[in-house]
Amino acid sequence: MSRFPVPVLRKATFIFSWLLSVIVVLLCYTATEGQTLTYQSLSAETGLPDDQVYYIMQDTKGFIWFATRNGVCRWDSRHFEYFTIENGLPNNEVTFIYEDAAGRIWFSCYSKELSYYYQGAIYNRTKDKYLQNLEIIPGSKLTATGDELYYVTPQKKLASYNSNTHTIHTYSKFDMPIWFYFFQQKDKLWVMGIDREKDSKFFSKDDTFSSRSFFQPNYPDVTSVTAIDYRNREYSFRKNLDSPFFSMRYTLPGFQWAHFNKGNVLEIYKTMLLFRKTGYKLSTTYNGFPLLFALNDIFYLVTTKGLLSCKQVPILEYRDESGAPEKLCFLFQHKQKVYAIDAKFRIIDIAARKQVTAFGSKMQLIYDLYTDGKQRYLVSPGAIWKIDDALALFPIPGKKQNTNFKALTPGQKENEFFSANGVNGLFRLNFKSGQVRHLFKNGLLAPRTVLEDHQYRLWFATQNKVYYTTRYQDTINSFREFILDAKAPLFCSQITEDQGGNLFFVTNGGVFVYDGQKKYRVDKSNLLTHNNCNKLLLDPGGESFWVATQMGLNHIRYTRSGNGLHFEPINKFLETDGLHSNVINDLLLYNNRLYIATNKGVNILDDLGYRPPAQQIPVYITLDAVNGRATRAPSAKDITLSSSQNNLTLKFSAIYFTRRDRLKIWACLYRNEKLIAKNSITGDKIDYYSLSDGNYKLVLYACDQDYANIKGSSAPYSFTILVPYYKTWWFVGAMILLLAATGTALLYFMMRRRKQRELDRLTLHARLNESNLKSLQSQMNPHFVFNSLNTLQHFITGKDEAGALDFLSEFSSLIREMLEQSVHNMISLERELHFLKQYIHLESVRFKHSFTVSWHILVDEDLADISIPTMLLQPILENAVKHGVSHLNDRAGSISVWFELQEEYLLRVTIRDNGTTLHKPTHGNAIAIKVIRDRLSLYSLRGARGSYTLTLGNEGATAIITIPI
Repeated sequence: MSRFPVPVLRKATFIFSWLLSVIVVLLCYTATEGQTLTYQSLSAETGLPDDQVYYIMQDTKGFIWFATRNGVCRWDSRHFEYFTIENGLPNNEVTFIYEDAAGRIWFSCYSKELSYYYQGAIYNRTKDKYLQNLEIIPGSKLTATGDELYYVTPQKKLASYNSNTHTIHTYSKFDMPIWFYFFQQKDKLWVMGIDREKDSKFFSKDDTFSSRSFFQPNYPDVTSVTAIDYRNREYSFRKNLDSPFFSMRYTLPGFQWAHFNKGNVLEIYKTMLLFRKTGYKLSTTYNGFPLLFALNDIFYLVTTKGLLSCKQVPILEYRDESGAPEKLCFLFQHKQKVYAIDAKFRIIDIAARKQVTAFGSKMQLIYDLYTDGKQRYLVSPGAIWKIDDALALFPIPGKKQNTNFKALTPGQKENEFFSANGVNGLFRLNFKSGQVRHLFKNGLLAPRTVLEDHQYRLWFATQNKVYYTTRYQDTINSFREFILDAKAPLFCSQITEDQGGNLFFVTNGGVFVYDGQKKYRVDKSNLLTHNNCNKLLLDPGGESFWVATQMGLNHIRYTRSGNGLHFEPINKFLETDGLHSNVINDLLLYNNRLYIATNKGVNILDDLGYRPPAQQIPVYITLDAVNGRATRAPSAKDITLSSSQNNLTLKFSAIYFTRRDRLKIWACLYRNEKLIAKNSITGDKIDYYSLSDGNYKLVLYACDQDYANIKGSSAPYSFTILVPYYKTWWFVGAMILLLAATGTALLYFMMRRRKQRELDRLTLHARLNESNLKSLQSQMNPHFVFNSLNTLQHFITGKDEAGALDFLSEFSSLIREMLEQSVHNMISLERELHFLKQYIHLESVRFKHSFTVSWHILVDEDLADISIPTMLLQPILENAVKHGVSHLNDRAGSISVWFELQEEYLLRVTIRDNGTTLHKPTHGNAIAIKVIRDRLSLYSLRGARGSYTLTLGNEGATAIITIPI
């Protein structure tokens, strides 16, 4: 059994634990002296509305909102969007921001009026009538459960507003304290009254209790709190006001409070933030009680000059006592300490943060620093200097003609070095024996760097070429060029070799690696952030190397597989990750830490294999303007635009705070599911002009330029540009109908006009034919009369008075018939047949009845209904009589006349005689036949014309005439 009573043991254990905690904290604090985290600042100069920030909040979409003294702004990691009184805020001094379940962003200002942001606009009492009955105490904090929004009235009473029913309920059970926070424990809402001098009080709708601790929410997690007992100098973290899951005592002076976020414990002091796990700190000052917000693994601390943002990336910083950034040129390790040489030729102890010594007038320019952990040599134009164990500087003896040193590298033999001396060539040096051998001198080559590899080949680089030789024991008489890039000359600033015999050439066009068989190029097109490389540091493990460039630091892994080397990125660090400058001059790996000398100070990388975790980058698109006019449209929803609304400006936000300077965005525009445009975007807007009709879909893709596992894309933003009216089916149909109607009308008009012209032509032609027919008739009638008078003369000369009287009687009757026909163009076939028979009778009398005529009527129709031209057949019969049967002396003559229908509208008349063909027609008869043919050519009916043919045979002739009827 113990000799000490239990209370005494408990007290002793408590004291021992407290002393142990103090010792551990002091040890951690002492060990971390100088391990100061780098940070970035946000202020009015970099985009905030004002340096005085009251509150920070991240909404569900990822945007960060800042409540400031001069309005509120929304930040998407690249651009700020500002809201003030002009946009609808009741007052520019916004003290609190809260987002409810519906996505409304509520603002509490130094005003009794509440307002909120929703879908691109701010709603106040003017735009939302239900806000007219809400009055808050200026600067009231807000919270919500379900549809209930809680706030404090000007009478210091807790009240709630139901956004669904638009009802207000006031809880008059207790008065609200001056300083308070809302806190949600499971389904219960509590109000934490804050008083560092008195006990903290917790209020709910139906319960109250007190605590000796001072409580502070761990924003953004409102379900966990920090409980601080200032009396006993301890703090704890609690979930839902349950028992503490972490407790710690603090001993350093100036402690304010502590914050817990994702396993990290931060202690906030008056002059710094201390990371409990690593001992890192961030020095700062701030006004009043500190406000710390942890968002996206980035801590935002409200200070006197805006915000300080510190990423949970182990990039540490060195700053000298003056705080002014200084260019650091070289790094070296000595006696378990790391030192830097700055541009003023001072040696600075990184851990102690102070200058050790200065070279002063001894040094005007430093080209190179060689160190192997035991020896340290500085290369200047005039001499090579050795830094001894006391960090004193003294020159190595040498001849004056050996000056103009550029670089110094060790040889494969002990104590042997090679020096590149510019226009003075190459030297082999032995600092122990003092021997100096001039290998060659060529003012045109002027070597800048040199290396002897494990195969005893001497490599050296001039201004723009690389050479090597195997014969350099005494002098170099011959060497060969090693071509890095056949297209462009490159300046090689460093040549080094790893344990596997791979050679590395550091140039202003990237890094070249030669494995003895094949040459590889590592540059901006595949792995580097910049082609202009300053320094290469090999990992002692032989699996990776670091490249310092003009645009940050690159860590690259290389492995051999198959027949060659393969390279892949491990990580990259730039100013956006915490480097003082992207221009890196030197690297040093010591105690599993990487020291980085930049143009503005030294950084320390504590986690060599660090890679940011995979992350999705939210991207949002909104329609900003149509045809140059601002508009409001919902995000990621179908929008229908007219054909004239085809000039669009779309605004987007890609939310990526960790490495926002390395964010790359490109847009893909699809029309009817076909990609029509793909382009990279640098601003926050993208314009499309003169878009044709169709269904469009815009997708934005975002990624970190250095890490493929950090990427994201927007939801497809769909919009439709309607078909212009002149492409619609109804318009095209109407146009077709209109064209068809117009064409039909035009065709009808043209046809009518053509028909009219044809009718006029036919009328004119008919009149002309009629005139010609009458003219022909006038030619035929005198011819017939002349012949008849000859016959009458024959009767008179023959003193046949009776015959002359009979002939004269019939002749007068025939003349009367001809006179009646002369006033008509047409005559019926019946009358024409009667006229022909009268004519044949007269001719028979004339020729003493020497021939006979037979008539054959083979027409079924009524002859009176068939019309033919007048006096058309008489000349043919006259021709058959006069030139046919009238000359027969040995036999009787005969004439046959046939009438028949050849076709439905064509009458065929055949006149055949058995007369002689020896006698030719007379001139008058020929004229008559010509007249018949002319008349038939002029006469047409139903598109058919008449014809006349005469066929002479051995016995008689046949005349055939066709007449349209």
